[in-house]
Amino acid sequence: VSEGCPVFFYNQFIQAVFSSANPYSSWTSRLSAASAIGSSGILSWKLLNTDFILRKHQLDLYVISLQLLQDNDEDVRIASNESLSTAIAKMKGNDPASVLSSTVPSLTLEKVYRSLCSGIFSSDQLFKQIFECTKDWNTQLDIVLNELGNSLHSK
Repeated sequence: VSEGCPVFFYNQFIQAVFSSANPYSSWTSRLSAASAIGSSGILSWKLLNTDFILRKHQLDLYVISLQLLQDNDEDVRIASNESLSTAIAKMKGNDPASVLSSTVPSLTLEKVYRSLCSGIFSSDQLFKQIFECTKDWNTQLDIVLNELGNSLHSK
């Protein structure tokens, strides 16, 4: 799937991902769905407000990705997390190849998912909440590393 494909292909892709992401399907099907979402790159497309159908499909994939973060299989959660992390890196203008590990922990994304379910879903709202949750991580990490260093030196 790529930008410029006929809407028919998007519909087929969304339906295939949706059926594969079903919690009652095998973990390999759910893993395939999570990987396909990331491979498609649809999450990071910058769509015009007039592209209603494509924006709906993009939002559907966000919801499916966030649901897969709550999967009972760790590999599925990791693949979904990687898809979302890569999309976030692209949206921030970073090189997705530089995302060596998760830039946003699954727990944070799961919290965002739960809060989005209680209101109206939009990708802008999703990214705003993710960035809000992660804005002071460097400071927190410095504090933890400093405390760890002090603990190691005091022994």
